[in-house]
Amino acid sequence: MKINWGWGIVISFVLFIGFMGYFVFRIQTEKKLNHSLVNTAYYKEELKVEGHLTALINGKPWSDSLQLFKTSLGLSAKPLPLNQMIHIEGYRASDEKKDFEFLTLLKNNPGVINDSLLTKGKWKISFSWITDDVTYLIEKEIYY
Repeated sequence: MKINWGWGIVISFVLFIGFMGYFVFRIQTEKKLNHSLVNTAYYKEELKVEGHLTALINGKPWSDSLQLFKTSLGLSAKPLPLNQMIHIEGYRASDEKKDFEFLTLLKNNPGVINDSLLTKGKWKISFSWITDDVTYLIEKEIYY
């Protein structure tokens, strides 16, 4: 029998399907590959996400009026609640080594983030605090 272009296409499809079937079989039977899409602590993770979203909703009135501005000391944020312990977090997507977080008690100062912590580029700054068992969270993206 002579192999023409029609048979060539059929043979190539059969070889391709066999090749893909081999990889599917290998991935399904390989024990060291974790390919499960279900998290064992699914409900705990869901509660964390729900708490995060609730805190964002609680912080929405603060977020709308929050202003970030550069000072000689670093980055200031106004208005934030005074006499309150505030958790400040900085996230730099391009370099995790530059991420920071700290707690500060705001008295009369407008919440300064030191200039030494911030480098030029895009930052995601988060402010969170708890008042009367209600968690507030403000997230702002800035270019410093």
